[in-house]
Amino acid sequence: MVTIAEVLAWKPSVIDSLAEYFYDKRTIVVRLQDEINDAKPPESWVAPARDDALKAYEDKRLLLNDLAAQLSDLALAAKEAGKEIEGAQNDLHTVLDQASGEGYKVNHQTGEVEPPHLEPPKNPMRPTSHFQEDQRLYEEEMAEQQLRKADFVGLIEKAIKRAETADVGLAKSMADVATNETRGGSGSLQEASASQLPPSLDGMTPQEIAEKFGNEIAIDTMMAQLEVGIPIYKAINLDFGGEAQYSVMQNGDVKMSLKTAVGLGLGEDGKEVEGKIGAGAFTEYELTFKSQEEAEKFLDGLDDAAVKGLLGGQGARQAAILAYINEHDVTSAKVGVYGKGEIGFETPYADGGSSGRAEGWYDGKKDGGEFGIKVEASLNANVAVGDSGAKSGGSADFSGEVKTDKQGTPKEITLKGALTGEMANNKFGLNLPGVGSGGGGDVELKMDNDNVMWHEMNEALGKGDMSRATEIAMDHGSVVVRATTVTTNDQDISSIEGGVERTSSQHTWMRPPNTNEFVSFDPDTTRPAADDSVAKR
Repeated sequence: MVTIAEVLAWKPSVIDSLAEYFYDKRTIVVRLQDEINDAKPPESWVAPARDDALKAYEDKRLLLNDLAAQLSDLALAAKEAGKEIEGAQNDLHTVLDQASGEGYKVNHQTGEVEPPHLEPPKNPMRPTSHFQEDQRLYEEEMAEQQLRKADFVGLIEKAIKRAETADVGLAKSMADVATNETRGGSGSLQEASASQLPPSLDGMTPQEIAEKFGNEIAIDTMMAQLEVGIPIYKAINLDFGGEAQYSVMQNGDVKMSLKTAVGLGLGEDGKEVEGKIGAGAFTEYELTFKSQEEAEKFLDGLDDAAVKGLLGGQGARQAAILAYINEHDVTSAKVGVYGKGEIGFETPYADGGSSGRAEGWYDGKKDGGEFGIKVEASLNANVAVGDSGAKSGGSADFSGEVKTDKQGTPKEITLKGALTGEMANNKFGLNLPGVGSGGGGDVELKMDNDNVMWHEMNEALGKGDMSRATEIAMDHGSVVVRATTVTTNDQDISSIEGGVERTSSQHTWMRPPNTNEFVSFDPDTTRPAADDSVAKR
């Protein structure tokens, strides 16, 4: 096992640079596909040397495929190793700071944790009730120290294991390339490149991978319009209104997006935020709950929070609601604007005339600050049918967002849209049950800068080519497809007027990034409180 000192001395930035080097080289190789196609001996060539020439050509083509796969494998392994080692270092710094703050000493070489010294009570000639109480308290504190020590040791070992796993994964990828174990297959250079998985997913079955991504697969989604405080005073509508969308995920968590009225939550940093992106037009919170009941209880509590601030005017009501929201697990707080801001929006896909840029946002809760821009895209999928070569396909319209850093550099793209049966069948080979070619469902595409094809995605976004970006995300990102039904029903939630629109999954498929095989889910057996197993299609 490596030591704390060794892990803290590792330089993830160097590994990141190595990953970028491999990404760049892989891009050069993949772009040789046209030259490879043009170099193939023509069918019209008839000569004694033709067979030898074709064999030499195919050998070189397959060798180049292997090179593309090996560069992709190294790029992915290095990218994941850098990310995981940096995460392990952050974990170690956190636990070391906690331990030091509580008086514990941690040996960076051995990992041994030493609790602060406790002076035992002095034993009098004759035991007294005071001594016995002091002795009891001493023993209790010693026991608590041992438990806390075990906590620190466990956290340290977990962080070191995380770093070791990343190190081993990178070493294995390098060894596989060195021994020519990583092969590219007989397809195109792009297929050879995209067939690689990061070490953390390598060797896992599609079922295991889908279970790993369970917190990203929504089984049921509810949309509710909010009008807080209607039973008390209509005027509260001016202070707080909006919508809540919450999704029951495959792993049982409930993720809620709570979109509120103008500028709620700017707080003391309001002027600073407005200086970066303009006046706040809305605030959108992201919260996570352990069950649907918790989520609905939270919505019920919004009324109570509004009532607490009734006598203090608009500011007091907003403060009371904001305080209530922040009592919960808020993972994101986006302040949104309509129009161009100074930072994060000067990008072609946001400002170059592409359709669908409706709004942007700034999230100060994310490390270093995160920006996002709403986008829209459409995609046609046509495939040849039978020997006639006739085309049959479908189309899909998508809306979503591109997340960027402060410099406007894209980090992640998420797209959601309706999916026709034809599109599902032709693009993914999925037969949506009960809908036929005229029916459909919905699809979510997601891709981030850890993906082996992110360079191509970045190029498409830089050109404002959202159709190309959608195609790349559909081919190489993570994909969740759902055959759904939509119902509207009344809910006993005082904050909600007009009922809740519920989208329920009849069937769900999930495909991890850069893989071809979908895993099928039966929601009746995978909804929380039921069988959580994943059935393979």
